[in-house]
Amino acid sequence: MKKIHFDLPDYILEIIDTFKKNGYEVFLVGGCIRDLLLNKTPHDYDLATSASEQEVKELFKEYHFIIPNGAKHGTYTLRYKHHNIEITSFKHSEDEENNFKNDTNHRDLTINAFGYDGEYLYDYHNGEEDLANHIISMGEDPSKIVNEDPLRILRAIRFQAELGFDIEDKTKEIILSNYQKLSGVSKERIINEISHILVTDNIENILLTYHDIFGYLFPPLIKTFDYDQNNRWHPHDLYVHTVHVVKNTIKDRNTRLAALLHDIGKVDTMSQEYIEGVGYINHYYGHPLKSGELAKNILNTYKLSSYDKDEILFLIVNHDNKMSLTTKSVRKMLIKITTFNDKDPLITLNKLLSIQLGDHKDHTWFVPIEEDKILEIAKKIIEEKDALSVKDLAIDGRDMQRLGFQGKAIGDILKEVLRLVSEEELKNDRESLLSFIKSNY
Repeated sequence: MKKIHFDLPDYILEIIDTFKKNGYEVFLVGGCIRDLLLNKTPHDYDLATSASEQEVKELFKEYHFIIPNGAKHGTYTLRYKHHNIEITSFKHSEDEENNFKNDTNHRDLTINAFGYDGEYLYDYHNGEEDLANHIISMGEDPSKIVNEDPLRILRAIRFQAELGFDIEDKTKEIILSNYQKLSGVSKERIINEISHILVTDNIENILLTYHDIFGYLFPPLIKTFDYDQNNRWHPHDLYVHTVHVVKNTIKDRNTRLAALLHDIGKVDTMSQEYIEGVGYINHYYGHPLKSGELAKNILNTYKLSSYDKDEILFLIVNHDNKMSLTTKSVRKMLIKITTFNDKDPLITLNKLLSIQLGDHKDHTWFVPIEEDKILEIAKKIIEEKDALSVKDLAIDGRDMQRLGFQGKAIGDILKEVLRLVSEEELKNDRESLLSFIKSNY
């Protein structure tokens, strides 16, 4: 241990003091210490203590405790003066004493195994040395660390991605030979780590280095490995192309997950054409729809929210659906978006443009997508309150009932009317719409 001073928030110092005054050991642990050593401001603070869960709750009985996902692992969250602090009782096996040194033997990485008691830094696993040398390590026995919780495979990759460090050889060997153990980890925990990995600057290196792991977690990707697209527009194999598209998009989870899955239907839709003097080339007609079909099963498996699934599938299915610089073209895309995002469709539109631009950048023939002009048109459409959904039409269900329509027919007709308005074949005014419906239905 060594004496060191960190500037900590008052509320953290108060909590530490409460534990100590009542005879309990307590340490700040994990990422907050790593961040402080890297001269970064921690996003949150975690504590480990010799006190049991019941003893902690008794110490802070005037405060509220939140039951987090980690409760079954002995982690609980104290709501203290408008701050959430995760607290864990020391981890130890049955034959180990209940102390912090033994607790650190069960932590995932050496750079996450620090402890700070408000005065002294405790480092039993050479974490400072690994931090200085930019090394990700699970310590002397990576196999034990992975067997305790296979999610640590992804956590190691996540920290490599976030920090730009290298994973040391023994740890990397265990990761690459044990990733199938992730089958026993909940899908929610897996997608949480993947979400962090995808939005890092280092994503290209990560996807190329650990392609087998990503193929295991997203099986349709496997067909893209080393797949020659056999098309003059594509200089790279299908997986490398996919990686480049992910790298080229904005750092947003849904955007990059859609980019990762946007071409997984290509192999299944391949057809060939013979061109004189060139030979056979491949085409992939309908691949966005096939990719969306395959991706839907993946997104259901990982239990994403309805909104996230809808947005990701929209991005996949429409990644080849380019817009022209016309109100009509942009309005049609906005109408699709408002079926799941009517609060701020420009956000989703920007994600789509990011994928389309990222895709184009990895073609031999690059045609810039005029993102700013498309977004400008979209903003004008929204400002002028163009009809983007059925509720924006100049007529509603009550008008349809007065005309004698009932049930499903009302919705079907209004959807068709919206389509015609978007195509600029009908004006969105009450008289025109009612006249059209009377004449055609």
